[in-house]
Amino acid sequence: MMIQAEAEEAASDDDVVMSPGAESEGADRELPDLGVWFEELESHGLLFGLGESKAAASSKQQLERFRAAKTLYDSALASDRDVTKHVTAAEQFQAGQMERQIAGLETNARKQSNADLVAKVVSAHERALKEMLGLKGKLTVDHLCHVHSVLCAGQGLKEVGKLRSVTVKAGKHTFCKPELVRQRLEGCVAMANRLVEAAETLPCPELAAAVLVLQFNYVHPFRDGNGRLARIMCNWMLQGCGVPFVICLCSTLKQRQRYIASIVAVQDASLQLGRDRRTLLAADGSDGMRDRLQAEARMMRPLEEALQEAVGLVLAHTNRAWEELERLRLRLLRDAADASVAAAVREARLEQRANNCMICHEERPNIATLCCGAAVHLNCMAKWLADAPQPACISCRESLPRPLPRQAPGDADAAQDSGDEDTTTLSSPSDYDETTTSTGSGDDARDGSQQGGEGETTTIVSDSADSSDSSSTTDETTSSTDTTNASAQPPARGVGGQGGLRPSARRRCDLCMNVAASACMNDCCGSCCLQHGRFFCARHSC
Repeated sequence: MMIQAEAEEAASDDDVVMSPGAESEGADRELPDLGVWFEELESHGLLFGLGESKAAASSKQQLERFRAAKTLYDSALASDRDVTKHVTAAEQFQAGQMERQIAGLETNARKQSNADLVAKVVSAHERALKEMLGLKGKLTVDHLCHVHSVLCAGQGLKEVGKLRSVTVKAGKHTFCKPELVRQRLEGCVAMANRLVEAAETLPCPELAAAVLVLQFNYVHPFRDGNGRLARIMCNWMLQGCGVPFVICLCSTLKQRQRYIASIVAVQDASLQLGRDRRTLLAADGSDGMRDRLQAEARMMRPLEEALQEAVGLVLAHTNRAWEELERLRLRLLRDAADASVAAAVREARLEQRANNCMICHEERPNIATLCCGAAVHLNCMAKWLADAPQPACISCRESLPRPLPRQAPGDADAAQDSGDEDTTTLSSPSDYDETTTSTGSGDDARDGSQQGGEGETTTIVSDSADSSDSSSTTDETTSSTDTTNASAQPPARGVGGQGGLRPSARRRCDLCMNVAASACMNDCCGSCCLQHGRFFCARHSC
């Protein structure tokens, strides 16, 4: 019996039963043992040359840098933050890469009939990958069979965990006969162990990973699951060479197509090399030894180029992963530096809080200057800057701005409070020193009303205060148009340099934060108004 799968389905483990006669038809396209070509390249020193490139040098440099950091970290000498963050970043990146492996199972998941089977495919792949990466010691055929049984469990596949007993064909290539599977798989495993042992001498770990994937796909030892298991073995080889993360070779459709194309290219080149070798051996031998060697070198060149393309594919994935790892490392370093700065700031604040105010020398200051970090009370600093001839920091004497007086609402608010259409108020505190009171009677009042125009009201505030009431005063206002309405309004007071009128309210002193006196022109309590008031206050001028 023969099993056939399309070229693109070879990596996604899809098999189709063919007619019995198809086995004899595909016998001339049976792939030779790729391990023989690898051993020949290795004996001539050409195998390691396939991994020499600029991308390989970059990957090797990143790997050596990580190895050095990991060595320091494991020896408990990692006092340098960069070393610890390098290892921490690698651990976090590896966790993320393990989760991303599901992207390479899209083709397998799409063939399942329901969501439960898809979940089984994903969970089985995750367990198989962890089982493979957790291998201690050398790789064996029995261990591969065990990993295959984990990978294909519960999916209704045949011969799970056992080497295939049928002939398999993928596209136009026929793989080795069932009786040769164990022998060739043992050769594949032996080369894999040899490459892991020589990891430090390899030009790049991607070379070993590519060789293992290609040789395993050549053997195609199982009836189903060969593509997934080959990619799992690729990650096992990278880990064995010291790479701290796994990769996904088929995350997208384009990546899968390139992956399959690289495998098919190596298979085509290997098949052609076998034919050329048979033709060369069948020659009469009239050519000299030198000519034969040159002919063999020409025959090997297509295979070398195909192998180099496969190595480049793995290199492209690992180099992108190294770049992501480096970005993660730098981000962790920035976060650690920011955390250190924040901790230092918090510590400095606590230290300043334990000091006394530099102005009043009382406890528990609540602010600090940006110039030198002098700890003061907010109210003390406000008084200091308001009273000082030249406002400056109490500690370092750096010039600071003087606090601005509070601004009152505009004329529109005052007009809304008085209920009139338009109100003209005194515009500066100096106007309160020379104020007159209009009684609103006689011709003078009528003339004033005519001068003010129809609908206008002229309001004049008196500077007299009731001495019998120390807590509040009522300004006397008269209106030439409506004396009754003007006297019915709540007491009003001017604030700041704007001279606006508004109902008095129980509010806080702008300087000491005590309760402000009502009708105070400076919005202060009585003590602060007398000592620090910037404007004339009718309430506290007595």
